[in-house]
Amino acid sequence: MKNSGLLLLTVSVFAGFACFSACAAEDLPPQPPGIYRVIDQPEEGFRTRIELIQKARVSIDFASYSWANDAVGLQMLAVIREAARRGVRVRIIVDGLYNRIPAAIRSTLLDEGIPILDYNPPKFLKLSSYLHRMHTKLFIVDHQTMIMGSRNIENSYFGFANKNYVDRDILVQGPKPIQAATDYFDELWELPTSMERIRKLKQSPDDASDVLDQALEELKARDYTTTELGDYTVGSSVAEELSFYNNLPEIVKSTPQIAERLMELISKARKSVMIESGYLVISPEMLKIIKAAIARGVTVRVLTNSVRSTDEPLAQAAYLSMRHRLRRIGIDLWEYNGDDHLHVKSYIIDSKSVIIGSYNLDQLSRMQNTETISCIDDEQIAAKVLQSMNENLKHATQLTPTDDAPVPSVRRSRQPFFKVIEVRVMQYLLGALLRRVI
Repeated sequence: MKNSGLLLLTVSVFAGFACFSACAAEDLPPQPPGIYRVIDQPEEGFRTRIELIQKARVSIDFASYSWANDAVGLQMLAVIREAARRGVRVRIIVDGLYNRIPAAIRSTLLDEGIPILDYNPPKFLKLSSYLHRMHTKLFIVDHQTMIMGSRNIENSYFGFANKNYVDRDILVQGPKPIQAATDYFDELWELPTSMERIRKLKQSPDDASDVLDQALEELKARDYTTTELGDYTVGSSVAEELSFYNNLPEIVKSTPQIAERLMELISKARKSVMIESGYLVISPEMLKIIKAAIARGVTVRVLTNSVRSTDEPLAQAAYLSMRHRLRRIGIDLWEYNGDDHLHVKSYIIDSKSVIIGSYNLDQLSRMQNTETISCIDDEQIAAKVLQSMNENLKHATQLTPTDDAPVPSVRRSRQPFFKVIEVRVMQYLLGALLRRVI
């Protein structure tokens, strides 16, 4: 039960949001028409976020599918708390199924003016509440700079775990995409399904504050906090036109705006379509468009997880149930076999149009989840992303006609025995259902 002082603080924090948009632009210097920087390296993704938080002067808006109670999660919160203490307005929203921030830390941060909302917390007997998730990964600072892509807030997304994720972010500046992203974040924030939840405290607020103090000291010891920060726009490209797309967050079904944009681009492709998607369950509509593109001579290359690299056996079983069909229509299909999990979601059309974001080429991203992507037409940026994609192919296997078996043999080298068995059982027992649900 919150006390009255905490309730008043919460009301005042939320009331302050209404006037923010009108005054923020007046406090900040003008920005160039468009900056777009690809962030492939995980450590760079972490450092850039930390630097942007330290540079923040007016606001921080942070949306993440998951937020772990680990070193990265706590250190990120610790430096965000420092920003709030110097007057920066902070809003954080995390999917209600994957928010691992301890209640005591959430309570402590709320006392310091940092609300953390849960998006669509699951209801025990309501299946739809589990399926509809906020898969968005969006970080906006001072209404001028944002990072979006496929990284969640957890050690394994920034290279600090024993087994990590292969991911890609983009840093974007430019009034049009930033305004679109801010409007989208505001919509998420105002939804009745986005709610503040603090369960029974398992540690005292003082102990929670000490945890954040310690996390900040650990960050300083790793030389991630400095008084003179580097220029995070180094290596960026200047872009005249950046577009931001989202799947509108409706609880029953997301409007497939992103799917429609992707299908439009692929239907107009003349030479090549390059796709990286960690989870791959292509809809019949998209499959028809890809098949037509191949028929007119377009090369379609797709990289996804193998049984060895996947972190989602259920999704892998659904993909394997349709893998033979994907190959049969002529897709150049590759499976990642590296030591980490492939989690990236990127698309290049005709070596020019680049799409990067949270959107997997599967049914959850298409119809169930909230998602975001950026889209830009720039050959220089496309070349950089293609180079990164080709690096990932060095740790992948190109499927040949002999690879049409539903699941790799359990005797095949490098394949984890029990994971193969698990995927095989899921595929044969639930394959048809999985293609419909995932």
